[in-house]
Amino acid sequence: MNAKNSFKHYIASFSLAFSALTIFLFVITTSKFYIKPIFPETQNGPVYLPDKSDNFNLLLAVSEDKSSQAFSFFLVNFNITQGNIPVVYLPLNLYCPAENNTLEKVYQQKGFDGVCVSLENLVGQPVSKYICLNKSSLEYITALGGNIKVNLPKKITVSDNIVLKQGSQFLNGGLIYKIFEKLSAQNETNLSSEITAQVVNLVFPLLNGGNGERIFNFTVNNCITNISYKDFKKILRPTDFLCKLNSSPAFSLVLTGKNVDGTFCYDDFSLKSLKEIISGF
Repeated sequence: MNAKNSFKHYIASFSLAFSALTIFLFVITTSKFYIKPIFPETQNGPVYLPDKSDNFNLLLAVSEDKSSQAFSFFLVNFNITQGNIPVVYLPLNLYCPAENNTLEKVYQQKGFDGVCVSLENLVGQPVSKYICLNKSSLEYITALGGNIKVNLPKKITVSDNIVLKQGSQFLNGGLIYKIFEKLSAQNETNLSSEITAQVVNLVFPLLNGGNGERIFNFTVNNCITNISYKDFKKILRPTDFLCKLNSSPAFSLVLTGKNVDGTFCYDDFSLKSLKEIISGF
């Protein structure tokens, strides 16, 4: 008899507990007090996570001033999802198959927009934005962020009274411009892309905050570019994320090829490697 009463007590207790659990679940799923999952947030909203839509290619050029012809060209791949920024030097005599002409001729005939289209056809990825830095913009950047660390593989005579020694040193924007000018004349591809990568690494941390607005306004007023304020605002969170992930995300990507009758062509391996590296779209 005691066993039978105990069993009935057990069944009653189980039924009561199950009913209570059912009511509890019904309340928390329908009540206004339902607790939603919590996601980390910052003062700018939910924590940023990299997306392929944030990746983009930039044609970067260098000229003496806003009215001068560009003499150095680079393809900069902002690969946010991969966490790095490869920088490729583009020789003036680079063969552009779509135009059946050199990069220099395409630029002279169709400007930066034409070069962007030629590069899109060459690498198979969109290249829609461009900016042409000049001496004053490089000076402005280093005035805000400090001199740029450059490791020169050899002594470089910049002018009659300026000789830069071999080795690591910090240079201001004026000297950086002089080096670009000198290297372009000598077609020094590796060092040109390495210095450009260091310029990018200096600019990136400056974009978020008051200096970012100053750099954008100065660039729009003193450089040739099609980067809009909307473009500028769009890249702030991705670039901030990238800088926190990697303090020096930009690096020089050296491609090989050969000159044929004064025209430079990337070899098949280099072109294939480039397409794979910047394929994060």
